[in-house]
Amino acid sequence: MRKSVADLNFLRMLILILTSHLATAGIATTALAQSVTAKPQRISFKAGATSHEWRGAIHAGEKDFILRLGKSQTLKLESSEIYSWSVIGPDKRALACGGSADAGYCAPGGEIASLPLSGDYIVRTTYRMSDCATCPIATSRKVNVVFIAR
Repeated sequence: MRKSVADLNFLRMLILILTSHLATAGIATTALAQSVTAKPQRISFKAGATSHEWRGAIHAGEKDFILRLGKSQTLKLESSEIYSWSVIGPDKRALACGGSADAGYCAPGGEIASLPLSGDYIVRTTYRMSDCATCPIATSRKVNVVFIAR
């Protein structure tokens, strides 16, 4: 989803308030601040390649990527770590997975067929930051994501 300036300012204010409360409790808040201010990671495919593997660390449960893709291409992500993913097109419109009429989140293994435009697409990936409902929540996590565009 594209965030407006007002939305970002609200989130920054909320982070400041939460930070002051959490800091007094001795809880680290670096990951929380990074989720709002982190820049998307550009993904580039090698000439003739239809996939690119990205390995790295994510913070606060999400990571944004930018991919330059062509009209009519299909986009798919593969990763055992991804909880969900979503796509915003070059025209700032959300795209749907699996032919759904509702734009929204894609489940692991989902794909977006026949991209409507050529240009830069923003792909937001989200992750679980713990292994179970009662497990501790991690501040960062190493992940592996394969982007496939055909």
